[in-house]
Amino acid sequence: MKCALLILALIVTPSLACAEDCRKYPPGPSRFQCANAKNPQLIEKRQRCVQEANSFPAGTGKKDYVTACMKRS
Repeated sequence: MKCALLILALIVTPSLACAEDCRKYPPGPSRFQCANAKNPQLIEKRQRCVQEANSFPAGTGKKDYVTACMKRS
């Protein structure tokens, strides 16, 4: 019984340590890298949002559009 509890504790402890809160980083590359480590599909989503924004005329707030697009599901 003690052995089973020890094994369980060893399994759970590293997974809790790896559970990093990405919201502690300011918005930007650091936060995106943290979130991407947990969810690899974010790069594909960002590329899609950037492609959509590139279809807009110059000077129309592409950065704001990409930010809004990333927040949509």
